[in-house]
Amino acid sequence: MSVNHVVVFLLMNIKKKSKIDCKNCKVDFCRIFYLKNWNYTMLKEDFLSNNILNILRKKHNHYLSAGEFGAVLSRAGVGKTALLVQIAINEMLLQKKVLHISLNNSVEKVKLWYSEVFKNLENKDYDLRQVNLLWEDIIRRRFIMTFKPGEFSLAKLSKRLSDLSEQDIFTPDVLIIDDYPFDKADKKMLVDLKEFMGGRSYSLWFSVRKHREEDSENYNNIADILNIFNLIIEFEPSSEKISLNIIKSGSKEILETDLYLDPHTMLLNKQ
Repeated sequence: MSVNHVVVFLLMNIKKKSKIDCKNCKVDFCRIFYLKNWNYTMLKEDFLSNNILNILRKKHNHYLSAGEFGAVLSRAGVGKTALLVQIAINEMLLQKKVLHISLNNSVEKVKLWYSEVFKNLENKDYDLRQVNLLWEDIIRRRFIMTFKPGEFSLAKLSKRLSDLSEQDIFTPDVLIIDDYPFDKADKKMLVDLKEFMGGRSYSLWFSVRKHREEDSENYNNIADILNIFNLIIEFEPSSEKISLNIIKSGSKEILETDLYLDPHTMLLNKQ
């Protein structure tokens, strides 16, 4: 394959696979340039363009700074974990390292969530080799940690984080804690956790199960705890779509975003 083919790739302003066959090309530079420097970049940008967190950042200027808490809030079974995984993938695409902490699921189940969400984000026009390159790149920035039900505590989390850092295994930029039981939460522990996070360079996302007002004990406990969060994303389901709103961003509250998710994929509904 000649250098001219490289020029052709640069001039092609399309996202679909090139008709030029690179399989038998003996010029390694050309193949690497094609896969990693051109279409790879476009694929990465396409994934970012479909990601809810990136859309919120660009369209509505909502984001978390280091030491701040974010929450994904909805009733049970709506898709909080899927949205948290989207957030994680977005951060990894931006070269950030994500520590995903699950308090209910196994490591293998969490991995499956990532595979499914990544598959839904995938643009079918891209070559499988490019998609695999991107997948291999981002999962290097992910570390999954699990706790048995009832065993999670700030002391144990601090110890595990220290071990990972001191052994040069993994130093996160973003923490995700899924399935934390806020309806039974010790508010002091959460306040202590926020104080602990204030001295760190990473932000933290939680999934929060929303309760109905008639379930007064759980509802009141959740409502009381939500004030520790800096950013709260809430979604409400219907049969055809899920509306997504920001109910808190810094000092601002209840900001409609005019964004909707597909209930089957939890991706942005562009229709």
